[in-house]
Amino acid sequence: MVSICLRDDNRAMKAMTYGEWLKMQRRRRRMTQVALERAANLSEKYVSRMENKGTLPEDDVRERVHTVFGTSDGELAELGILDRLVGPDGSVVYVKPERSIPAPDSDLDTLRAYIKSGEIDEKAAGEILDWWGKRQRGMEEG
Repeated sequence: MVSICLRDDNRAMKAMTYGEWLKMQRRRRRMTQVALERAANLSEKYVSRMENKGTLPEDDVRERVHTVFGTSDGELAELGILDRLVGPDGSVVYVKPERSIPAPDSDLDTLRAYIKSGEIDEKAAGEILDWWGKRQRGMEEG
């Protein structure tokens, strides 16, 4: 499943990377990379590397960027850049998407916990299992 977000002109686009989001936020504020690095107390060329590689920085760096922009990890989750997980006690954790969906053959208990918590419905879980099965069969045949 690909997350969809809207551009400024309301045209749909695929889920963006963190680097694309960062560049868009910076440009909306007419900030240079150097200005963002200074405001967020980041090392030289750090913003350039994040924008070009698209890699998600550590929590502390994201928090500093959010402080400068007035944004949050919740907004990144809405765009599909992060996944939002809710614990049994109601606490919220944001994680990189590739870490949030368990590999069904190695972690069925985690998948069941997602279903039980409502984070993944049974239909989505079935689709994950079907995809995983097809992927495993493809690896065995190839």
